[in-house]
Amino acid sequence: MAPAPHVSDPPNSMPPGLFRRETPARRNPMPEEKAMFKPRFLGMLVAACLLCGVSAVAADRKDSVIVACAAEPDCFFPLHSSLMTNMDEVPILHNVYETPIKFGPNGEHIPLLATSWDVSPDGKTYTLHMRDDVYFHTGEKMTAADVAFTIDRGGKSPAGAAQLANFESATALDDKTVEIKLTAPYGPFLNALAGRFALVVSKKYFDEVGQDGYNEKPIGTGPYTFVSRTSGHEVVLKANGNYWGPKPAITNVAYRVMTDPNTQIISLENGDIDVLIQANIANLTRMSTERVEWLTTDASSLCTLTFNLARGPGRDINFRRALHAGINKEEILIGVYEGRGTAGDIQINPSFSGRPDDGTFRIIGYDPEAAKKFLAESGYSGEEFQIVTVAGTRNEIAAQIIQGQLIELGVNCVVNAVDAPTYDAIRLNDGNYGASIRAAGVSVVDADGLFFQYHSYHVLQPGNFDSKITSPEMDALLKAGREEPDPEQRKKIYGRINDMIIDRALTITLFYEVNACAFNRGLAGVVPRALTGLYFFNDWSWK
Repeated sequence: MAPAPHVSDPPNSMPPGLFRRETPARRNPMPEEKAMFKPRFLGMLVAACLLCGVSAVAADRKDSVIVACAAEPDCFFPLHSSLMTNMDEVPILHNVYETPIKFGPNGEHIPLLATSWDVSPDGKTYTLHMRDDVYFHTGEKMTAADVAFTIDRGGKSPAGAAQLANFESATALDDKTVEIKLTAPYGPFLNALAGRFALVVSKKYFDEVGQDGYNEKPIGTGPYTFVSRTSGHEVVLKANGNYWGPKPAITNVAYRVMTDPNTQIISLENGDIDVLIQANIANLTRMSTERVEWLTTDASSLCTLTFNLARGPGRDINFRRALHAGINKEEILIGVYEGRGTAGDIQINPSFSGRPDDGTFRIIGYDPEAAKKFLAESGYSGEEFQIVTVAGTRNEIAAQIIQGQLIELGVNCVVNAVDAPTYDAIRLNDGNYGASIRAAGVSVVDADGLFFQYHSYHVLQPGNFDSKITSPEMDALLKAGREEPDPEQRKKIYGRINDMIIDRALTITLFYEVNACAFNRGLAGVVPRALTGLYFFNDWSWK
C-alpha cells in the first residue's frame, strides 16, 4: 500500500505561484524621537563594537542568518527506510543536498545538478545530462552512478513510489548520463525529480556508513554543509567552500527551534532572529515594527472535510450536499488566517500542475437556502454528527467554526478534538465519527494527489471508513491523468474527475493552506514557495 500524502498540522484569489507582500502596522516616530534616536543608537553601537573587539565596519558586513521555526527536524538522510521526513526537514535537506531539477518560485523547472533532460516520445524514458563539476562535501566527485543509485533506491521504496510513480529503473549510461525507465508515463515526473526522493546522495559514503550513519552525519552536494545538531535547540549549517555554483553570500545558518509563538514574534521584532518560517499569520498581523517584512503564498497543502461514507449521516448524498452548500468558507478563512489566503473550491491547489483552468469545472458554492432544502430532502433526523480533528491546530479552529454554522443549519454537530495518534486510530480503526478535518498535501505538487484519495486501490484498503466512492470510471480517469503527457489534456481529465467528486458531493475543500515567512527587511531573496519549508539559503543576501 502506498503512503498517504504528507499531513501538516476565493476572496483574495491569486495566480498560482505568486506571493503576497504583507506590511505590518507601523507607528511613525515623533520628531523628538528621531532627533534622539540617531546619536543614542550610534553611541550604543560603537560601545558594543568596542566591547566585542570588532570595528563598526566589520559589524556591518553580515554573513550569517538565524532562521526560526516551531518544528524540529530529525531526519537528515532523505532515503531512510524507517525515519519519515516531513515538511520540518525540507529547509535542511534542500540546502545540504540537491536534486537534478529545482523548483522555481512559480513552480517552473530549473536545471540544477542536471544541465538538461530529454523525454522519449512515449513518455517512459527520461535521460538526464548531469553536471561534470560537482563534488560531495567529502571531496568525492559526483557522477551519474550516484544519481542513478539515489533515484533507484528512492523509486523502489514504499514512500518513494508515491512520488516517483511508475518507476522501473535508473541506470548510469556513463559518468554524466542517467537513463530512467518508467513502466508507464507519469505526467508530473519532472516535479518528482525536484523532490525528496531525488535528493542526490553519495553511493560510496552510503556503502561505508549505512543509512543511520548517513543520518547522523549527512553529506550532499549542496551549497551548505551540515555542521551540528543540538536536539531541541538548533541545526547549524556552514557554506560549502567547494560549491560548484556561485558562492553563497550567507556563510553561516543557525536553524533554531522556537516553539512559543510569542517568543518567535518578540525575537523577530528585537532582531534576535532574522527569519521566521511557517509563521502564525495572526501573530504577524499584530507586529508594529519597521524592522520586519512578511510574505505569504498558497501552500501545497489544503484543509478538507472528509465524510465517513460507511456509517452515519454522511451516507446520504443530500446530507452531504447540504454541508457543501451550508459551510461558509470565508468565515473559516477569517478565523484561521485573519481573512488572508484562498477559500477552497476543488481538491487541487492553485499552484499544482494539472489543475483545470477556472471556469472549466463545477463547484457547489455557499448557499444557505439551498443547504436547508438539501437537508430537508435528506433522511437526517437530528442524530449526532461528530467531526474529529487534531487538537491545538488550524484544523480545530476550522472545525469549531463549522460546528457553529451547522448547528445554525439544523445539524446536531459536535467536535471531537484529539491528539494526532488518537485521530489516526479513530479514522483508521474505530470509524466512529461523521467526518474528519485535517490538512494534507502532496509533495509532488500535482493533481495526481487525487489518485491516493479516490483510486480503488487505496480507498478500498481495510480500515478506510471513507470508502464507497470509487468506480471503474473514476479509476480510469485517475490512471489517465497521471499517464497523460500533454499538460492541457491533463487539465481536462482532472476537470472531469472534479465534476465526479462534486456530483457525488464528496470531500469539501475548505481552504488552501498558506505559507508565511517573516524576515528582517535588510535581507534579500527570501521567497516562500508552495512546498512548505522550501527555501534556498544561497539565494539570500544582506542588502
